[in-house]
Amino acid sequence: MAERLGVARFGEPAEVARAVALLVSPRAAYCQGAVVDIDGGQTRTL
Repeated sequence: MAERLGVARFGEPAEVARAVALLVSPRAAYCQGAVVDIDGGQTRTL
């Protein structure tokens, strides 16, 4: 299954955590009501 992802591997928890940390930080204040897929490129292949 992992080989079907854009990056050909499953994500690490730390990778998701970094994205979440960015989204809850003041640096993402302008990002409002967006859906951010953290899926290793899976949505690209759908």
